[in-house]
Amino acid sequence: MSVFTGTGRLFGAALRRDRIKLLVWIVGIAAILIPSTLSVKAVYETPEEIMGYVAASAVSVAARAFNGPVLGATQESIMLTETFTFFTLFVAFMSTLLVVRHTRAEEEAGRTELIGSASVGLYAPLAAALSLAFLANLLIVGVVTTAYMVCGLAFDSSLLAGLAMGAMGMVFAGIAAIVAQLTQTSRAANAIAGGSVGFFFLLRAVGDAFGEVQPGGLEVKSGLATMFSPMGLAREVQPFIRDNVWPLVVLAVTLFVAIGCALFLRSRRDLGSGLFPARRGPASAKASLSSAFGLAFRQQRGLIIGWSIGVAVLAVALGSMAQEVAKMTSSSKDMAEMIALLGGSENLTNAYLAFSMSLFGVMAVGYAVQAMQKIRSEEAEGRLELVLAGSVRRQSWILSHMVITGIGGTILVLIAGIAAGVTHGIMSNDLETQAFALIQAGLVQIPLVLLFVAIVAFLFAVLPAISNALAWTFFAGSYAIMQLGALLKLPEWAINLSPFTHIPAIPAEEMTWSPILWILAVSAGAAIMAVGLFRRRNITTT
Repeated sequence: MSVFTGTGRLFGAALRRDRIKLLVWIVGIAAILIPSTLSVKAVYETPEEIMGYVAASAVSVAARAFNGPVLGATQESIMLTETFTFFTLFVAFMSTLLVVRHTRAEEEAGRTELIGSASVGLYAPLAAALSLAFLANLLIVGVVTTAYMVCGLAFDSSLLAGLAMGAMGMVFAGIAAIVAQLTQTSRAANAIAGGSVGFFFLLRAVGDAFGEVQPGGLEVKSGLATMFSPMGLAREVQPFIRDNVWPLVVLAVTLFVAIGCALFLRSRRDLGSGLFPARRGPASAKASLSSAFGLAFRQQRGLIIGWSIGVAVLAVALGSMAQEVAKMTSSSKDMAEMIALLGGSENLTNAYLAFSMSLFGVMAVGYAVQAMQKIRSEEAEGRLELVLAGSVRRQSWILSHMVITGIGGTILVLIAGIAAGVTHGIMSNDLETQAFALIQAGLVQIPLVLLFVAIVAFLFAVLPAISNALAWTFFAGSYAIMQLGALLKLPEWAINLSPFTHIPAIPAEEMTWSPILWILAVSAGAAIMAVGLFRRRNITTT
């Protein structure tokens, strides 16, 4: 028996389990990517429109950080800038979640040990997970290639764009395979793997933000930091412009090194354990853990700290860039007018700050959805039944998680407002005004957090088995509508379906209370129904 014996059968079983999830991922990406690319082609038709977009994006630090650099005054360059970088995030998360789910999560649940009692090689589970990730990313190659070909672009360059996206996804699958060997729980593995996605996205953003604008102002050469990010390397393929092949070679070498490291680390640990040993808890529990709220806080403490650090670092970075937007505006009146037309605001700095704070609102909601997943895992793994066997009431238990998650989300948006406001205030010599404005911009994001907390709790109470999938689908769909709704020319009623589109864009706009009050009312209704419905249903582990 070799170390890979049983890989094919495990791959077949994993494919059968994930067939619906993979289908949702692939179809979802295709459903957004194809119309997005077509919309870009329809919006930027004339040379004047193309020149206007490229010139504005080339000098905008924020645009380079979030969308990547423009590569010339062509329609293809705009398509890449508007669609490629955004979808690298989806593909990266898909790959990391897939690998962790079929490696560390399987070990944690005890299924790998059960399977290992048969004729299954040491590396078979890991090889099966990576094979499934390879299949998923191969489908991504097909989707991206088809999307660009549908828009009338050349097959060879479209295929190169697809290969860049797929290779980047496989590198993140390799990173997840390494992480799965380090930790003892799937939650920690997902947190580290997800953190790596955020780190490499930030690394690419820094490299692109501080890139060099080429003579003529229509092209940007990325900085060195971009070359150390898989997302940056995928972008450096520059399909339709230069069709570079060398980044694919670098990504392939990185993937093989990552897989080699993962296999080596797997051989150095026992089944069920991680290379980072789990810490032993104290001999006796603190008095605070005897309450439902104390236990919920203890379970979410690490998540809150991790998200807070990430938000603080990003807020300082974005706050420091705001002053650069102001300098760019003051140096060119024509440029300010052109960008104002594109962005719809006369105060570009405030528009940039409002956009940045809306991203922190999305991040706080992402934290809330992730934190609320805990209530389902507690039920599915049998711990909830033990907790409820004592003196803890059902209403107190679910309310404790909702309240602690709401507090955690509030902390995140406050940190974002304070860090970005203080940084921007110091650099603009207007500390008090800017700090107050951005703290207010952070506070208006709180209703969004409360709404998603209540909706996830409601889904948990009504459809526990699929509540996690529905929650992430709702989050991803709402974000996609906010990000691409205008580009796709969706009708107003469709754009209004996303809660993200109802939050006032402070400091670019005046405060309006009606959408805030509506969101709070819906949140309260969903929370009340969640508590009432959960009290009446049975506890289920399936």
